Amino acid sequence: MGKTWFAVLMIAGWSLAGVAANAEQPSFKRGATIVEFFAFPAISGEGPARTYASPAYPHALSSLSLFDFDELRSDGFDHLRIEFDMGPLLDGNEIQRRQILSDLVDVVSAISRHRLSVLVTLFTPTLHHETTATYLDDIKGPQFTAYLAMVERVSTALASVKTGTVALEPMNEPQARCRVRFGTDWTDFQDFMVGQLRRIAPDMPLFLTGACASDIGGVALLDGDTLRDRRNYVSVHFYYPFLFTHQSATWTLPYMIGTIGVPFPASAGSLDETLSLTRDRFKTVTLPAGVDRRGAQMQAEAQIRR
Repeated sequence: MGKTWFAVLMIAGWSLAGVAANAEQPSFKRGATIVEFFAFPAISGEGPARTYASPAYPHALSSLSLFDFDELRSDGFDHLRIEFDMGPLLDGNEIQRRQILSDLVDVVSAISRHRLSVLVTLFTPTLHHETTATYLDDIKGPQFTAYLAMVERVSTALASVKTGTVALEPMNEPQARCRVRFGTDWTDFQDFMVGQLRRIAPDMPLFLTGACASDIGGVALLDGDTLRDRRNYVSVHFYYPFLFTHQSATWTLPYMIGTIGVPFPASAGSLDETLSLTRDRFKTVTLPAGVDRRGAQMQAEAQIRR
């Protein structure tokens, strides 16, 4: 693909495997993540006054024109993963919610018409530095109850898509710890959520994930009937080496923002070239307030050499 694709596609550092896969199941073998539609809601205000703009996703439909979905299909992709920030649904009024869900259905339907399956992965809000733990207070807790209600709304909307295969991942990278010893563990939340969603969309493929932020260590702890259900899949987020998968990401460690050109495997590239590209990027890249540019660059160079 040309350079344009790299500007609008983030090839994800995760792998997907069907549980008890058979010939009748849809294929989720080779996919790409798209963040242009619903991953980054529009924001207004500053600090504690920050809120979601209205509309929160003003470019969702127009962003369809950024992609040649037929080319993606011919290049071997069989599905696309759409990241969806749940914040505007949770905070919005009913009119705003209906518009967001309508746009989601339109985007998913448009992609499906190109013979691409679609996986919609739901992200908990981060507008005021919330984490997934914020919404995992208790099975009957107010935060989880509110979140689940919106997940059910999304599931109902996606069930109305008549073309192709649409799958849902109810929560991205839940629970930092692999197992909660005191309180409700993610596996209990997930089992409960899947049970509720099966009442709404009994045949929709659902993507399960483990704790440890969806790392393989959390997936290894999954068990039970939910895992063995042939309608369900497993999502694993594999970020090794992290310097490669998250280079230039603005939401991670400061030194990662300026890191660029890291190859994998290392033998596929040049140390000098990667260092040169990274030094050039640090000259102009925007870093968070208070970050020592020189210090971040030195840390990046040390990690690249490592």
